Amino acid sequence: MNKKTIAIVVVLIIIVAVISISNRSSKNDTMGTNDDQSSLPPRNYTISTSTETISTSTQSSSMVEKKEVHISYTDQGFDPANITINVGDSVIFTNNSSRGFWPASDDHPTHTKYSEFDLKKTIEPGGSYSFTFTKAGTWGYHDHREVGNVGTVIVK
Repeated sequence: MNKKTIAIVVVLIIIVAVISISNRSSKNDTMGTNDDQSSLPPRNYTISTSTETISTSTQSSSMVEKKEVHISYTDQGFDPANITINVGDSVIFTNNSSRGFWPASDDHPTHTKYSEFDLKKTIEPGGSYSFTFTKAGTWGYHDHREVGNVGTVIVK
């Protein structure tokens, strides 16, 4: 082989190497700008409310915000006595009566229908108690100290 042929072969090898490196580089660049988000792992979002922080591993924007429902305990009983809420919502019982009361799930005196929903102590006048319902169902409740004062929480 003469010098001219060797020079042409070397130039061709350099051109092939440059094209190969260039193609690899452009593939890496386009991988970073892929518009198809479905192959990406879910992002973690944290949403803060006034009562709690909810963390989730979804990209859905249709998150349901948890709510608080207030029930006042008066000398006449619970107001409102019957409410409907969603799983994860909280009920805040506030004692606006002249005596202490003890909110608890039915049946009296064992409170076994929803055993977690039993404060196991009296709330004095002016005090309050918050309970988050995590089970769907219809939950009867009463004042353990004045069993005639009753109500129902329907959890969907």
